[in-house]
Amino acid sequence: MAKLPFGVSKALEVWRHVSQTTVRPTNLILAGNPRLVEAARERFAAGGVVPAEWRVSADRLANSELPAEDLILLLVTPEEEEAYSVAVAARRPAGGAIIAVDEGARATGRASSIGLRCRRLSFSDSEWGWQRLYEICVETAGERAVSLAKRYPVLRDSAARRVIAKGALQGGAVGIASALRGTQAPALAAVQLNVVLTLAALHGHKLDQERVPEVVLVVAAGFGTGRVARYLERRVPKAAWLVRVVAATLGTLAVGLAALCYYRKGAPWSTTRLISFVASLRR
Repeated sequence: MAKLPFGVSKALEVWRHVSQTTVRPTNLILAGNPRLVEAARERFAAGGVVPAEWRVSADRLANSELPAEDLILLLVTPEEEEAYSVAVAARRPAGGAIIAVDEGARATGRASSIGLRCRRLSFSDSEWGWQRLYEICVETAGERAVSLAKRYPVLRDSAARRVIAKGALQGGAVGIASALRGTQAPALAAVQLNVVLTLAALHGHKLDQERVPEVVLVVAAGFGTGRVARYLERRVPKAAWLVRVVAATLGTLAVGLAALCYYRKGAPWSTTRLISFVASLRR
């Protein structure tokens, strides 16, 4: 009899972890050049919450109390950069800070570290520049990225890509570990379930009984990936470890991309809808 990738207790553990990490309150605070701040307010407010704005000079910012969980976004011109950089470095914001310097046509989109939890972005007030800024906001937010993207939907695509990429890397790490210890299925299923539930939360779906069909599909996908990997290992025994790594990485990537498409469509096969569909067939 085939053994399932992992049990109910492990699934509930992953479920609780995702629920806790995706509800942490995280806000965005804007400051800096009035023209750029106004443009940022319009963009980040699209479909979500209007970010808070601090109308303070660099000197006053250096003496302001910064919220622990909030991400500070400073949009400045090259002439204003030095004063704001000094102010932020002095405060060392616990929630992180980004200094987006509008360099116009000379902007490279390169982000560099300028201190503890602080990054500088070569920015331009263009569509490409804003998309790059969204990516840096998600990277700087780290574990708070999903909560931030739920509040400001313009960050959703960048956050989703981060969740899937991180999951694929973790899947590859599980593949490497399994080559050494021989235990892959439970850990890989946990990684894939974490990706799916995080994407669900990111797209505004509650992590309740409605997610049961997705959990079942993740278990099935993990079982199928394991079967394929074992088949390929028998065909190329000398590269069995490589097969495990590739299968785990690509399998997690495929699960993540499928889940992303599914949640973008509104999760059409949630528990309630599935029950309604089955009931309609019995009439």
